Amino acid sequence: MKKFALILILGILLSLCSCNTMQNDDTAKPEDLTSSKDVNETSKDVDKQENTNNQEEKEASDTDTQTNTTTENNAISGEPDEDKTDKTSINESQKPANSINNENNKESLPDNEGLYFPSHDRTSAKVIDAEIRAYSDLSQLYEESYAIVTATVTSADKQIKYNNIIDIAASSVRIDKVIKGKFNVGETIEIEETGKRNGDSDISIAGTPLLRKNMKVMLFLTEPSSQNQGIPAYGIKGCFYGKFFFDSNNNIHACTDFAAEPVSKLSDFTEPMKEATVLENINKIAVKINSDVSKAQSSDTE
Repeated sequence: MKKFALILILGILLSLCSCNTMQNDDTAKPEDLTSSKDVNETSKDVDKQENTNNQEEKEASDTDTQTNTTTENNAISGEPDEDKTDKTSINESQKPANSINNENNKESLPDNEGLYFPSHDRTSAKVIDAEIRAYSDLSQLYEESYAIVTATVTSADKQIKYNNIIDIAASSVRIDKVIKGKFNVGETIEIEETGKRNGDSDISIAGTPLLRKNMKVMLFLTEPSSQNQGIPAYGIKGCFYGKFFFDSNNNIHACTDFAAEPVSKLSDFTEPMKEATVLENINKIAVKINSDVSKAQSSDTE
C-alpha cells in the first residue's frame, strides 16, 4: 500500500508539472503571435511603401515619356514648344540696343555688292559721230547743270527712237544723294542718252559706256523733257562729260576715261577720286559761285 501511494503521489506531481509547462507555453504564444503580427504588419507597411514609391516612379516615368512624346509630336506637326518659345522671346528681348539699331539702319548703309562697273576695254564699242560741247572743268559743269545727283541704275532695258531716226537709251535711276537741285532721296527719275545698247557692247557717242542696271553713278543733269517718252526725262550735261562711275571701293571715275576714241578731259578730274573728295571739291565750287553771285548782286544794288 505504501508503494502504491508513493507511485500515485509521484504521478500526481508529474501531472501538475506537465500542466504548468503547458500553461507557460500557452501564455507565451500570445506574445509570440503579437510579435509576429507586428513583424508582418511592418513588412506589409514596407511593402506598401515600396509599392507606393514604385507607383510614383512609374507615374513620373510616364509623365516624362508623355512630355517627350508631346515634344516630338510638336516637332513633327510644326507646333511651337512653349518652353522654347519663351526662351526665344527672352533672348530676343536681351539683344543689345546697338544690334537692333544696326538692323534697322541696315538699308541706309552703302552696299556695292553686285555693282556694275564698265570695262576700260572699249574695243567692242561702236562710235556715233556727233559734235558735242566739251566741258573744261567741274566748275563749268556745276554752274550749267539743272541738277546733280548720285544714283543707282534700277533698270536699263528701254530703247526708243527720236523722230524715228536717232536711237535713245532710256534708264531709270534711284537717287541716293542730292548735290544740287530739288529732288528727294529715294526718288526714281528717267534718264535719256543718245545711243543703243547692243548686248554687252554699246553704240554711243565717242564709244563711251551707256548706263547699265546696277551701276552707281554721279550725274550732272539737264532740264527735263517729255518729248520722247511722254513723261519727264533728264539728259546728261555734255553728253558723257556729266557722267561719272563709282567702283566697288567708292572711287569715282570720269566717263571720259572709258571713251573708245580720244576726247578731252576735265582739268580738275584727270584721275579717279574718293567720293568724299569729289563732294568737297563740288561744295567749294558751289560756295565760290554763290559768293560771286552775291557780290554781283551787291554791286548792282550800289
